[in-house]
Amino acid sequence: MLKPKAHVYIFLRQNQKDLRIELYWALLDALECRAHNENIRTGKLIILPSSFQGSLRHMQQNYQDAMAMVGKFGKPDLFLTFTCNPSWCEILNSMEGVQRPEDRPDIIVRVFNMKLKERFEDISKH
Repeated sequence: MLKPKAHVYIFLRQNQKDLRIELYWALLDALECRAHNENIRTGKLIILPSSFQGSLRHMQQNYQDAMAMVGKFGKPDLFLTFTCNPSWCEILNSMEGVQRPEDRPDIIVRVFNMKLKERFEDISKH
């Protein structure tokens, strides 16, 4: 059985021509030249699209989107970030047997959204 993202990686590998990778040919040439000079064997370069969460292109696109919003609406008065801690007691108490938080992304998302909603309510009250 394939892991959940394995089919995505296979698709991306087989559809590189649709991702406009010609923009990266200079980088590929430089890497291959350096590898040749240093007698290093190179693998196959796979370019991830900006829709692939966590990729550099995804983060750059998010940054550009944020800057566009600043350009349209002006500087924000307040900027908050909120991250999830897999060691929150609500998450750990929901684990069964030898489960670990990474085994239950559904619980992590549910607890995160619950805490995020609480945080928004706290901010709204004050």
